[in-house]
Amino acid sequence: MSDLENKDLQNVDTEKVETKNKEVISEDKPKFKLNPEIKGMIGIFVVIFVLGLIMAISMGKLEQWFGVDIFAGAKVNNKIIYIEEGDKNKIASYDLSSGKNETILEEGDIKDVAVSYTGKKLAFVAYEGETPQVFIMNPDGKKRKVITTIEGSKAKPKFSPDGKYISYIANGRVFRADLNGSNSFSMLPTRQEQSQALNGRDGKLVMKDYVWSYFEGMLGVVSRGEDDERLVLMSDNNGDAHEIPFPEGLKCSFISLSASTEVNAYIAVAKSNLSPKGMTDTMDNYMLFLVQVPEEHNHANESMSMQDMGVAPIPMGKDRVSYAILMSNGMVMSLKPSDPKMPAAIYMLDGESGQASPLLPFFCDKFEFIYNNQILLHNISDKLQILRKDDTEPKVIGNKVQSYSVAPQKEVKK
Repeated sequence: MSDLENKDLQNVDTEKVETKNKEVISEDKPKFKLNPEIKGMIGIFVVIFVLGLIMAISMGKLEQWFGVDIFAGAKVNNKIIYIEEGDKNKIASYDLSSGKNETILEEGDIKDVAVSYTGKKLAFVAYEGETPQVFIMNPDGKKRKVITTIEGSKAKPKFSPDGKYISYIANGRVFRADLNGSNSFSMLPTRQEQSQALNGRDGKLVMKDYVWSYFEGMLGVVSRGEDDERLVLMSDNNGDAHEIPFPEGLKCSFISLSASTEVNAYIAVAKSNLSPKGMTDTMDNYMLFLVQVPEEHNHANESMSMQDMGVAPIPMGKDRVSYAILMSNGMVMSLKPSDPKMPAAIYMLDGESGQASPLLPFFCDKFEFIYNNQILLHNISDKLQILRKDDTEPKVIGNKVQSYSVAPQKEVKK
């Protein structure tokens, strides 16, 4: 046999051995086969997950749970959103960077605008047919949606500081709901207060105003009648609320509420019949209520006083106060003193010395410190102005401004 034939035979034998070895290896390697029942279960799970995701997106749950809104569209940042009254009220924005105004929505009777803390949604009150309802929409005016359906009055929609809920006053009660309007329930007044009112104590309760805390809960004003308004403190988001007991004979008509961003406290401003010397027959005195929420908030009962609940009444006499807010180093208030020698201005009340000194030479219904050392000055249904750090005179943002809301400085990721 020739050398060439021997080499061919060796090659054939080698290929047979390699093929046989591959077959052995293939036989030794375990084969994984998915059980048909498990395949079916995984398929069902995937279908359920996809359907659930679609439902969560359509109902706005992703934004509520995780701050994710796939169809959110444009977001508003570094702007003031406000409603300017006219033949047709309009929602407009003022860009703090460029100084430009832009109309977002213009139609009949719209009021009480609010921007969410993420800058993704606007809320406002407008008419749906002949009934006022609460609406939400994107900051560019698109995807407008009504989130209330009940009859009666609506007012003051606000977003919770955590961005998960929207609240509003409907028929004299404060409701909280998911961002799409579902799961709404009455937070204030409490069921106990409603029951007491129905049993003849002081008549019907009507919520006049409220403010969310930046820490937990809210403070509300409940009206029992003319010049008979009380404060209601809610210590958590589950409706655990109670009325702050007032001394016998004290009457109040509340002007403004504020929640501090620096400490867990509120300030309520009211006209009152209490002067620094005692009760009077007229409602021409001004009064502050400093409400400091303790870390462990106890339930109120009939025997508790305002001091027991961390509430300090501060009679101001004839010194007119329109708005006040508590800061870490003291209290800032818009004050028109009864002493003609003292100017009407925004005053700083030092927390240690108790001395008041003019901070800004302006008196207004409401002021607000915002980012980059800027201050908003607002007189209800009048001018909304902004005072920048190095300016001596404020700049007008809008005229006949019914309400306003400040968008976040930059996008907030929640």
